[in-house]
Amino acid sequence: MKSIKYWILLLCLIFPWLSNSQHSGIVTYQKRMTQLISETEESKKIAKEKPRYYKTIADMDHGMQLLLEDMEFNLFFKNNESKFKAETTLEHEKNKLLRGALSYGIGEGLYYTHIESNEVLHQTDMIGQTFIVKSEKINWKLSNESKKIGKYTCYKAKYIEKTKAYGGKIHEKEVIAWYAPDISIPFGAVGYGNLPGLIIMLDYGGFVEFVVKRIDLNPKKEIKIKKPEKGELVTEKELKERVDRIMDNMRN
Repeated sequence: MKSIKYWILLLCLIFPWLSNSQHSGIVTYQKRMTQLISETEESKKIAKEKPRYYKTIADMDHGMQLLLEDMEFNLFFKNNESKFKAETTLEHEKNKLLRGALSYGIGEGLYYTHIESNEVLHQTDMIGQTFIVKSEKINWKLSNESKKIGKYTCYKAKYIEKTKAYGGKIHEKEVIAWYAPDISIPFGAVGYGNLPGLIIMLDYGGFVEFVVKRIDLNPKKEIKIKKPEKGELVTEKELKERVDRIMDNMRN
């Protein structure tokens, strides 16, 4: 009897470890434009002064909306790591609006996250070069506010992202994540995560939102996640300063 109890106890200790070691899946998101370029105050002024130019902007908005409706963004996760990127087809690649649709708000490139080391990297092409941008730590403000998204009860987490614009002016963007504690996956869209549950919806600054379409916790293919290596490693601040210098040279 003592021997049986020993083996039961040993299995209870080992089984959670085995489960965690095979913890993987794919979460598919859709990106939506929640504020159109043609609806900004600046564009409304253009509409009166340059109606033809405004029509071009409105047509671009419509084209990017249609393109995003036909696209998916996948979050692959395994154990403590995840990667997030857009899944594009040949038809998408041929579309002249693809880069604009991906980069509008946020979402272009590859996002890598390691939960244990609290590392978030964004591999992106900019100013003719590939960079790996190291993101700053996010200090979420959790709330008791909840709402139902699909079949999941989600809770609100908020973060104020501050960036220095050209000329030194500080811009603030409110990032709101709705996470589901019932799905104990600490990841989400575009590198955001480290919350007590999967991010079901992410609102980035009122410009775009990412919403879960599908969750596959039993993928048929083995998920492999590799930390991005191609590109110059920089901080968000360093990349911003480099872009500003190039903009200054172009103005002069």
